[in-house]
Amino acid sequence: MGDRKKTSGKKYNARTYIGWGATAAAIIVLIVAAVFLLGKGSPVADLEGFTPLDEENLTQGITLESKELTLDAVGIYTGKYVEDGSDADIENIPAILVTNHGTSMIETAEIQLHLGEKGIALFEMTDIPAGKSALVLDQNKLQCVEGVTAEYWTDFVKFAEDVWIEKEKFDITGTQGALTLKNKTDEEYGFVYAFYKNKLTKDIYFGGITYRATFEQVPAQGEEEADALHYEPETSEVMQIKIVE
Repeated sequence: MGDRKKTSGKKYNARTYIGWGATAAAIIVLIVAAVFLLGKGSPVADLEGFTPLDEENLTQGITLESKELTLDAVGIYTGKYVEDGSDADIENIPAILVTNHGTSMIETAEIQLHLGEKGIALFEMTDIPAGKSALVLDQNKLQCVEGVTAEYWTDFVKFAEDVWIEKEKFDITGTQGALTLKNKTDEEYGFVYAFYKNKLTKDIYFGGITYRATFEQVPAQGEEEADALHYEPETSEVMQIKIVE
């Protein structure tokens, strides 16, 4: 008889190994899923300059009275301050991520949060389309730090009854810092406003601010150019075009 290797008294079978393998695979899947949810799956993962006050409690437990507008995250922002049009560098000010869950564009909205000893943070926003979000910066430019607790104070939301795009009358195109309005009608217009916003991502606007470009004496079947200092072809979107009577 040939040589045989001695084994211990313990017995192993294929089912045991298969069971261990399945358990290990399940653990790996859970780890990968957790990393995804905390990383790219997070609503704040791609928001440059934004840090949540509490990564495990993004909303600080706050529910707004206006149910169509949700507060998705409360945090701190460092970068360009856009709310006054200055684009000045700023550090550690309160910022919030909000989403319009209504069926109409939000014409204007305001949220106030109490940040303990830091004071009341004021967030104002305009022209947020249905289904879209915005990262909005504090109007009061309070200085804030991680770990501060935010509490609900007040909120107000007004939805737009009409959104003026005037696609049948105008075409609008943009280059860096300028917009060109083409009048497709046989009527001359003394003043036309174009309102536009900038984006951080496909569905998230940067700031509550909406910029305005003014066109004067737009000729019939002609074009007119206007300064639009914050317009960037890659990240800007024209929200409304209004004829001023």
